[in-house]
Amino acid sequence: MSLWDFCIRRPVFTTVLMVTLLAVGAMGYTRMGVDLMPDFDIPVVNIVTTMPGADPEVMDQDVTDLIESEVG
Repeated sequence: MSLWDFCIRRPVFTTVLMVTLLAVGAMGYTRMGVDLMPDFDIPVVNIVTTMPGADPEVMDQDVTDLIESEVG
């Protein structure tokens, strides 16, 4: 006897089973916790570059920007 035959022959059992499943699902849905602002960590990479004798503009344009574009 397959599941379909069993459900067709016993409609009251099938109805009670479906109502029970819907009630348990609704109860579980209402009790499910949801955070509006969950905690998460943003991945961060710190790059420190040094070049003796270079001014900040040269370091930013020639060294740091190239490294950031490759890492990013």
